[in-house]
Amino acid sequence: DHLDERMLLDLPRMPAALTRLRRLARAGEDAFDAVDVVLSPVLAHPPPPLGHFGPDVDPRTHLVRLLRWTTFTPMQKVSGAPALAMPWGHSRDGLPIGVQMAAPRGHEARLLHLAYELEAASSSPSDTPVVASRNAALAHRR
Repeated sequence: DHLDERMLLDLPRMPAALTRLRRLARAGEDAFDAVDVVLSPVLAHPPPPLGHFGPDVDPRTHLVRLLRWTTFTPMQKVSGAPALAMPWGHSRDGLPIGVQMAAPRGHEARLLHLAYELEAASSSPSDTPVVASRNAALAHRR
């Protein structure tokens, strides 16, 4: 199963899928009626072993694995709203655990300020570098 063949099979379903994604994105904006920031894990599980998402993995297996690990971040990608991920804590095995902060559209600065405050409050600032999404990174450059 090659990725291009898979895409051709899925192509007829794309318009309906895009419509559903846009509807979900609009519904996600309602979450910010009561809160300033939504906090979630970046991954659904601790980081996978090296090669788990490697280039030699069958595309269908790769997609299934990706969907199992990245259950929290795709909604932010679809919505177009800003999100920022940063390491915060460690697993039992000592691997970094990431948190994602999300804000409503137009509030990239809110995320950056919060991330810098959390980094400053950290006992070891070098352990918590800020990795921003494209939207937040663009807002910071303006």
